[in-house]
Amino acid sequence: MMKKSAILLALLPLSAMAGPTPHPYVFVSGGTAADNLDQASLDAQYRPFADAGTYQSSVSSSAFAFGLGIGYQLTPRLGFEAAYINPGSTSYSATGKVGGVPVAGSVKETADVFSLDLVGNVPIPITDGFYGELKLGAAQVHGHADGTLNGFGATASGSYSATKTNLTAGIGFRYDFSQDYFAKFDLDYYKAPDQSYVGTFNVTTLSIGIRFQ
Repeated sequence: MMKKSAILLALLPLSAMAGPTPHPYVFVSGGTAADNLDQASLDAQYRPFADAGTYQSSVSSSAFAFGLGIGYQLTPRLGFEAAYINPGSTSYSATGKVGGVPVAGSVKETADVFSLDLVGNVPIPITDGFYGELKLGAAQVHGHADGTLNGFGATASGSYSATKTNLTAGIGFRYDFSQDYFAKFDLDYYKAPDQSYVGTFNVTTLSIGIRFQ
């Protein structure tokens, strides 16, 4: 009996080092998105069509981003996540005159992002349960834009849709409230389809998650 007890005591440190068993988890996210839409380049592209001194433009964004995801913790330091993110929308609007006739146009672009990432974490010795995270993976970005042009007594409209898959990366922090609940803060980088006015964009999110173990 004493021999068995000694073996169990010897194994206790090893079991503590092993960490939690592999487990799935889910999370919901909310935050902001920032894109690199180049207003000056768009102005240079469209201003020549307008009468001199009449062209004016503006850019507006719906900065709220939201998403949800699932993950699987393979080891205490490594796992993977699959997530959906909606980064909001960006609009470019312009007015001017062509041959003295007022003309107005606008384009609104939205996106849907589907990502699959490998996630590594490292404990940060500030307090128990606090970790730094690094994400590397791939993201499929589906971009969609609707545009309208009003002038000369008529309205014209058009749209485009395009999808592109690129490598993506992100960094973040995670705090474990308990074995079952956690929160994490992430900054992720994505590249939009080539036809997009946006180019690239960053999404900053705060997520709340639940583990199943």
